[in-house]
Amino acid sequence: MIDLWEASERKFRTLFEEVTDGIAVVDLATRHFHLANPALCQMLGYSEAQLRKLTVQDIHPAESWWRVRESFDKKARGLISFVADIPVKRADGTIFYADINATGIMIEGVRCAIGVFRDITKHKRVESDLKQAKEIAESANHAKDQFIAVLSHELRTPLTPALATVVALRGQSDLPAGMGEDLNIVQRNLELEARLIDDLLDVTRISRGKIELHFERTDVHDCLKGALEICRTQFEAKRLSVASGFKAAQSSVWADPTRLQQIFWNLLTNAAKFTPPGGGIELRTLNVGSRVRIEIADTGIGIEPETLPRLFQPFEQGEQTKNRHFGGLGLGLSLAKSLVELHQGNLTATSDGKDQGATFVVELPAVEPASQPPPPLTAPLLTPAALPKILLVEDHADTLQILTRLLRKWHYDVETADSVHTALEWAAKQKFDLLVSDLGLPDGSGGEIMAKVKALYGLRGIALSGFGTDEDVRASLNA
Repeated sequence: MIDLWEASERKFRTLFEEVTDGIAVVDLATRHFHLANPALCQMLGYSEAQLRKLTVQDIHPAESWWRVRESFDKKARGLISFVADIPVKRADGTIFYADINATGIMIEGVRCAIGVFRDITKHKRVESDLKQAKEIAESANHAKDQFIAVLSHELRTPLTPALATVVALRGQSDLPAGMGEDLNIVQRNLELEARLIDDLLDVTRISRGKIELHFERTDVHDCLKGALEICRTQFEAKRLSVASGFKAAQSSVWADPTRLQQIFWNLLTNAAKFTPPGGGIELRTLNVGSRVRIEIADTGIGIEPETLPRLFQPFEQGEQTKNRHFGGLGLGLSLAKSLVELHQGNLTATSDGKDQGATFVVELPAVEPASQPPPPLTAPLLTPAALPKILLVEDHADTLQILTRLLRKWHYDVETADSVHTALEWAAKQKFDLLVSDLGLPDGSGGEIMAKVKALYGLRGIALSGFGTDEDVRASLNA
């Protein structure tokens, strides 16, 4: 006859002695160890006889004992409680981390707790390493964003007076023969540099999920016409023929019109860049089901089959050498695709191969056009006597000089300042209609000026800066 009690006790003893987790039975009143299995003895570095002379407090560092004590106090009051993820002290003084799960039991009338110890030191180390790696990555990402913001400012700052100077020169009626075309070339290339900087910032915003879109009912054809006009000088410079066939009956989409025009601008610029002089570009629109399909086809250098899968990756131009023939950062197509997808659309490209041209296709969900077109925006014409008096704040001498010259040429009354202190002095002495201020100044921020003159004099303002992060925009709007 098998003694079931003896068999059960034998099984329990085998389990108790061979399990890899540490197990202990502790008196809840005295907190002394009554029982410990070999795994716990090995984990702590004590024999079972040594452990029986210790209390639970002896195996925990003083700074973490309160957590264990709180758990034991709850156990003594009959409440369910356990301690998890707690440092434990070995016999040699070293520390490891254990996950401890304790359950209250009664043994011969004595309230006890049976606790299971699991060494999670490796897990904690991995967790710590991952946390540290995340912090390093976030720090590096922040440093990268800061670098791009500063780079943007440093690149834009000299571009501003250069571009403004070109605009001023083009407005002169007595230019020497041929000078107008030369100035067109300079302006076109300066604007291209500014556009590259904007693309770099936009890619950074999209990668961080911080780009803001302002949706409204938008006509695709209007955006295409706007993009064509922007690219007109680029087409003329390469003698490219441009044909269009706008056949989409439903051409309205729900979109950010500025970003939609930017998408088309990038695609048209890409087509012009990779199409040899004398080539052609064709724009077509049509409806496919409930979507608007926009096709931009060129007779350019084409796309080789192995390049197509990675065409929309950042910094991709289809050639992997330093001697890139076509310039640019290779961000335009990546940016265009990201923006199209943010509009719930898709952007694809096809080509029959090298020197066979390429076709880029944008598809967007169509919406019903507005029942009535919005009234045109009108503004009263300003006579020289009615033009606003402007306080212009800029610490970059060349930019301050050329902007002042332009504004005065257009008959504005302008006072200038190159610091927060000087600007506030002018605002206190005279009445101004408008503040135009740089953000980064040697003794503070243009936002600080804006906030003070708005509060004191109700003055409106325009922020002027080479910085272009979302934080800069937000700070300007708040001011």
